[in-house]
Amino acid sequence: MSDTYNSWITDFGLCKPITANHAEKVVYGVLPYVAPEVVKGGEHTEASDVYFFGIIMSELLSGYPPYHNVAHDSDLALRICQGLKPISSEIRRGIPQLLLDLMNRCLHIDSLERQSSAQVQNSVYYYLINCADTSTEIGKQIDAAINSNISYPKYDPTTCTKHPSTCYTSRRLDYKDLRNSVSLASLATMKNEFVIPDDLTFGDETQ
Repeated sequence: MSDTYNSWITDFGLCKPITANHAEKVVYGVLPYVAPEVVKGGEHTEASDVYFFGIIMSELLSGYPPYHNVAHDSDLALRICQGLKPISSEIRRGIPQLLLDLMNRCLHIDSLERQSSAQVQNSVYYYLINCADTSTEIGKQIDAAINSNISYPKYDPTTCTKHPSTCYTSRRLDYKDLRNSVSLASLATMKNEFVIPDDLTFGDETQ
């Protein structure tokens, strides 16, 4: 982040080892952050970067890394390609709906339906400059989120229990059978079991 509050995401974990055969069609990355079309062997595009940003949003909103409670294996890869998201659309916690809507647009299973990077930038900038203005919708939602979560204890990241088969480092993701068996035309959205921690809070609790 710069002095003018501009920030950049610089490491997507997508680089191949120097010894890898670059002519070979193999995906490298951190599975929870990789877009469905890339998991199936597609190219990295602006849309897949936007998906990555949506996953980061889910991590910031929940306080937990994506899919921390399930194995990072071919089953998770299949479920991601079927539309699984780290956060359910039925969140019962005080999180601004506008932020959830932006996150879900970034995580749309169809890459053509996702927000563009310019649209994401415009939305984030608008929310940033209006977050403290309760006359705006985002300001109202943030104020409501702070008030609804004030009774919860302070969030403790050490309470996150990870499945023993999680992997948050870049690796080879070779799911050839998956790529041959899944098509966008037949995808069905699956309900996930992601739980927002009860101790998530917004705002400065010292005030």
